[in-house]
Amino acid sequence: MNILHINSMDVGGAAIAVIRLHEGLLAQGQNSNLLVRSERRLGIPKKYIFSEKPEQLDFWEKMKIKLRLRSPHSFYDRQGLALEGENLGYGFSFPQSLHDITQHELYHKADIIHLHWIGKLLDFESFFQKNTKPVVWTLHDFNPFSGGLHYPIGTTYTSEHLLDFIPNPTSKLDFLLNENLKIKIKVLEKVQNLTVVATSQYLKNFSEKSIVLGKFPHHLISLGLDISHFKPHDKVFCRNLFGLEPQKRTFVFSATNSLIYKGLPLLLEVLERIKPRMDFQLLAVGLLDRELLGRFPEVRFTGMVHDEKLMAMVYSAADLFVNPSMQEAFGQTTIEALACGVPVLAFPTGGALEVITPENGILCPDFSWQSLEKALWQFFETQNRFHSDSIRQKAIEAFDIQAISQKYLNLYEKVQNLG
Repeated sequence: MNILHINSMDVGGAAIAVIRLHEGLLAQGQNSNLLVRSERRLGIPKKYIFSEKPEQLDFWEKMKIKLRLRSPHSFYDRQGLALEGENLGYGFSFPQSLHDITQHELYHKADIIHLHWIGKLLDFESFFQKNTKPVVWTLHDFNPFSGGLHYPIGTTYTSEHLLDFIPNPTSKLDFLLNENLKIKIKVLEKVQNLTVVATSQYLKNFSEKSIVLGKFPHHLISLGLDISHFKPHDKVFCRNLFGLEPQKRTFVFSATNSLIYKGLPLLLEVLERIKPRMDFQLLAVGLLDRELLGRFPEVRFTGMVHDEKLMAMVYSAADLFVNPSMQEAFGQTTIEALACGVPVLAFPTGGALEVITPENGILCPDFSWQSLEKALWQFFETQNRFHSDSIRQKAIEAFDIQAISQKYLNLYEKVQNLG
């Protein structure tokens, strides 16, 4: 079976998920290919770049570009200007791009088109009007069924607002959200061969209620990981590796962007409050503000960690992984920690609602620093009830990428037969 995965980038949370599935399918002998718009990560097998193509420009426009008076991609510049001054929270993507995926040679060779996160790569109109192949679309945020926002968090909208037209629109963002919904609905009106996959029941519930994707069949398949990479290591060794003290209570926090969305301000509030009463240390992973966190002598920094085996050692250094994200589609770091046998403390959103149990972690009742602090104390008071081997075994049963890949293969065969 020839499978073509389409994802805008090769870095970021969605990219990690796509690459793991892509490599899982390759390991099962499938002909899987990955098409991305830009390359930042090397060494990924059978990954291809969809080259940027500037608009057809006249002589004067080309001179403006040469003199750096404008971008060669004014199409995207105009999209940005349409949103200027609006509060977009944590991301916005349009349903239009300059690219026609159906013209690419990998598209013609594919039996199954598997869409993932496709901002600025897939053009709704050209793709869905010309496509003749079965499509599976794995959701990584709200954008596929919203008017453009990736998540409502950080805006004045609620999750429910993104599922339908904004009534009585007043702002230019209201009008743009409604306009983009009209485009998506019109383009998908006659589409039959589209199957939606949600990575969590949380996301599936929203998608099924949306006016864009609600009419299509939905399936629930969680994200997966390589359990040979994410596994427990000796705690003392790992703490020494990262300059941590062997005996202190230790937790890990990880974020690469959108730190408010990832809950860092709430975590900082908790650190201030527990500092006089708890002998702790925090291992901070990712692109984090060292000045902001550096006021805590208890914090150690790893910077970005791209190697999965090294990341497993990060988790293994911890008593607890803290994931205070305000909104998630799934939460890959949660299952990475669990596969390493480490309990997780998380807010009630996304996959955490389904993954976190009393046996493998603590789910905060609400999105507040008070709730986070209480849960942190609760964990260390009852730490002995968590058993690393059991936590890992349950994670293996649920998230082994080979089992997840097989679920997708079964789905591919099903949608192919329907086509």
